Amino acid sequence: MTTASNPYEMLTQAAELIQERGQNYGEIENNFQLIADLFSLRVGRPFHPYEACILLECVKDARMFATPMFVDNYLDGINYKAFAALFSEDYARVRNNLSDVAYQRKEDLRKAEMKPVVVAGKASKPEKRAATTQPVILPDASAATFAKASSASISLEDLEAAIVR
Repeated sequence: MTTASNPYEMLTQAAELIQERGQNYGEIENNFQLIADLFSLRVGRPFHPYEACILLECVKDARMFATPMFVDNYLDGINYKAFAALFSEDYARVRNNLSDVAYQRKEDLRKAEMKPVVVAGKASKPEKRAATTQPVILPDASAATFAKASSASISLEDLEAAIVR
């Protein structure tokens, strides 16, 4: 798709894209309900189609940073925002009845836990790699907390404990 020469042309392209995608994926309401249902299964909490629109718009925003001249990202972003507007009234009504569907402050979120992944056909135990990081010393950290830091690395538990204090 070529870059639009003015906003009207871009909006026309976005509308044409909705029609084209509708032929491939079905009605907007059904498609976004399915996306929300899949998000719900993956994340383990109810998702509304409005939230699916917002999250997919975030994907397009990230892609715009990577490829600013790729017009498809802008057109999809415009459409996701328009779809969100259409779902917004229902979302506001539903949100009043669901306490777990809402924005949470970063401080209230728990940190994601990462564990090694074993690939089929590979060794069953993750290989130990030599530490390549240098010790991290925080200004207010006690010497006892970082006694282990004299080696080439510090554990995440020690660092987290120092930060929490």
